[in-house]
Order: sequence, then structure tokens, then C-alpha cells
Amino acid sequence: TEFHGDIVRQFLQAFEYIKSKLPKEAILNKETGLREDRHILPEEALREALANALAHRDYLVQSSCVNVDLYADRIELSNPGESLIAIEDLEKASSKARNPSLIEFLKAYNITDKTARGIPTIYQAARNRGLLDPKFENISGDFKATLYFSSPHSGRDKGWVERIAVNCNLK
Repeated sequence: TEFHGDIVRQFLQAFEYIKSKLPKEAILNKETGLREDRHILPEEALREALANALAHRDYLVQSSCVNVDLYADRIELSNPGESLIAIEDLEKASSKARNPSLIEFLKAYNITDKTARGIPTIYQAARNRGLLDPKFENISGDFKATLYFSSPHSGRDKGWVERIAVNCNLK
């Protein structure tokens, strides 16, 4: 599926389309006591990854576009233009903008975070959900972000940790 139009339209259409394809899980809302469905991948992680792909894309490479590949256990987003920051420093370094005017435009439309902390937001959202850490790579002139739907722990492990937390009154 391809999305055309201005950047805001492309973002909104792609975001909704991707969310419609993501796996969901049932959770118990502790406040209401009702079962709710939620995406396994936190929406804030997806939003930041997609916004980063659009905002940091090298638009001088006209024959290429942002690509999104969905798999059973992950989503991969890639865009032309390698990271301007060393991969090992992404989580802690200040943001460097390839397209500063575009980033300001996306901030004005509330698509990107005002703090320019997209990568740390992605890491934190995945960790808060107990998922594997995302993976970021520079590959042949492209930047690729991989966000996982899986956890490093089995369901049995998670249950054990939850029981210990309840028994020991931990949060």
C-alpha cells in the first residue's frame, strides 16, 4: 500500500493502516475491571518510529521512500539516509536534524514530540511494555528501525514476576 499527499496526510494514513495490521492482546483494566484490547506494540513507539522515518529521510534520494515491513514478530521501518548520530549513541545523544524545517512543521501538527527525543521514547515505550529493545541500523545508505512484538520472557516468566510483585507488595 502506498500513501500520497502532503506529509501530514501520509503520516496519518500510514499510522492508521499500520495499527490496523498490528497484533493485539487482551488486558484487564485495573480501574474498570473490564477486558480491553490493546496493540502489543505501544502506539507511542510506532508513532515516533514512523515520524522519525519521515522527518529524517534523505529527500535528495528521490527514487526511494519510507518502507514499512510487517512480520509476525516485528515491524521494520526504513528510510533513505543513514543516522547522523552513531547507532550506539542514539539513545543518549542529542537529536541531529537532517530536515529541521520539516521537523518544526511536524511538531506544529503534533506528529513529533516537542522535545526531539523520539529514539529514547521508542526505547522507553518498549521497555515499559516488557518487549525486546528496538534495534536501529544503518544499512547501505538507509536507516532501519526494528520494533519487536515479543518479550525476552515467556508468559510463564511474566506470571511468576507478577505473582512475586503482588506477594511482596512491589510496583
